[in-house]
Amino acid sequence: EVSVRLNEEGTTTLSFHVMPDGTVSGATVAKSSGSDRLDNAAISCVERSWHYTPAKQDGQAVETAWQANVVWKLH
Repeated sequence: EVSVRLNEEGTTTLSFHVMPDGTVSGATVAKSSGSDRLDNAAISCVERSWHYTPAKQDGQAVETAWQANVVWKLH
């Protein structure tokens, strides 16, 4: 990909909501990696494939705000 050819690395910090079913919704970049390509890939990845055990309140699964880092490192 372009990012590999350009040796792009960095960390994208994402803010999002974990829904009661464990899916991720509303991902946005809280802190950029410095590359729009990497930041957009992080959003796409988290919304398509990440799944969490939801938070619970009074025994019921609830929506909660969360943040996570996606580290982009070439080996």
